Amino acid sequence: MRMKKKTSQSFLFNGRIMLISKLILVGIFLISQLGAFAQDHKTITGNITGEDGVPIPGVTIIEKGTNTGTVSDVDGNFTLSVPVNATLIFCLWD
Repeated sequence: MRMKKKTSQSFLFNGRIMLISKLILVGIFLISQLGAFAQDHKTITGNITGEDGVPIPGVTIIEKGTNTGTVSDVDGNFTLSVPVNATLIFCLWD
């Protein structure tokens, strides 16, 4: 029985498979890290109304110490994505 020698082409092919495998593993790792980052943030939604229950549009909602913020819409609704431990500041300008 004769043994077949590995050629340089088979080494190149195996090298490419290893490279592709490594790239796939790195991609999976990076995607998993994005998921971990997303868990540190929370989407806050709300409706701002006066004591009489009437919606208040134009209220500014800002994450304390940042430039991240939003403004309530004509129905008093707002949505804001902030870190889990964030403090929100609500301001109504006359």
